[in-house]
Amino acid sequence: MFIENQIIKDEYRIIRKIGEGGMGTVYLAEDIHMQQEVAIKLLHPALTTDAEIVERFKTEAKAQYKLTHPYIVKLTRLVQYGDDYFIVMEYVEGMTLKEMLRKTGLLPEDRALPIFHKILRGLAYAHSQGIIHRDIKPGNIIIDRKSGNPKITDFGIAKILGDKGMTQTGTKLGTVYYMSPEQIKNPKSVDQRTDVYSLGVTLYEMLTGNLPYNTSLESEYDLMNEIVNTPIKNPIDYYPHISPGVVKMIYHMTAKDKATRYGHCEEYIEFHLKNVNEEKQTPSQKVSSGSASFLLLLALTAIVVLLFIFGNDLTKMIKGGKIVKDSVTVNQDSIDKVEFDKLQREREKIKRDRDAKAKKDSIEAAKSDTLKKKKPTVEEETIPPDTTQN
Repeated sequence: MFIENQIIKDEYRIIRKIGEGGMGTVYLAEDIHMQQEVAIKLLHPALTTDAEIVERFKTEAKAQYKLTHPYIVKLTRLVQYGDDYFIVMEYVEGMTLKEMLRKTGLLPEDRALPIFHKILRGLAYAHSQGIIHRDIKPGNIIIDRKSGNPKITDFGIAKILGDKGMTQTGTKLGTVYYMSPEQIKNPKSVDQRTDVYSLGVTLYEMLTGNLPYNTSLESEYDLMNEIVNTPIKNPIDYYPHISPGVVKMIYHMTAKDKATRYGHCEEYIEFHLKNVNEEKQTPSQKVSSGSASFLLLLALTAIVVLLFIFGNDLTKMIKGGKIVKDSVTVNQDSIDKVEFDKLQREREKIKRDRDAKAKKDSIEAAKSDTLKKKKPTVEEETIPPDTTQN
């Protein structure tokens, strides 16, 4: 246990105690060399007397040290101090989400959802680095007083304790409410979807001020059985002003079967925004949108049909050319009546001219045949007899 103004390893000066939890006690301290405030979490003696747990803490601390994200509390060091160990972390001035909900009761959507989205992004980043939190709950989310942004803390602690069959000192049933069904049934087989479930329960509590399970149960076994087998209570029963898309998202995140949940946190941002856009459309807008799509499809179909029927000639018509082929079939249904009549007249004129020319050529051919019959050919001329020999 540290006291105010105590100097630790000539590096940190304890300012005051700021919190206490299952892992240990948290102090506000000053980094003497860097001249900045930090948070120091002195681990509970029950955790540091086990050599295996200490080694696990060191392993987890090295992994968490690599996490650098605006919505995750930055861990900087794991320090041994005599028989004790403490974690040095970024200091976030503010309160936990649990403390905030205790004061406000619940948060309206316009305030809760921006916080929820940022937690999703922080978890998505941690998951991309191969780290699962395993203990997402309002008590492990700090709300920065200056920016209003959430900061996730205490990564990996549940894994260290769970692997050793231990529970955090003083947690009682508090943490169990946020555990996923698969975490209860087989803690060693969980993946990032256990964090999705826990965050879904956290969002439920943010929007309703209540937990989705029976909080009057005194038996941990009964509570776990309810989490594994009983559907969550409808959040609308607690607070009727939650939008349908958000209710749908909560049910999706807290599905009993982890295979039903999305495997990536950021998919829930897309899931939520898609539902918001659908809800913003009025019924008349949806009908109008459907009609517009149908008309567009109809117009495109008509263009394809025209191109199929007319081919290159339609292109010539569009460019201002004329159709001069007799083989063109005029489709009255595909052009307006004026153009149809004009083209028909042109066809009739061409036919009349062709017929007249054919008739004229026939008459001239007949006359030529008559003249040929009247005029004898060279072979038919009579040669007078030769009389000079007499």
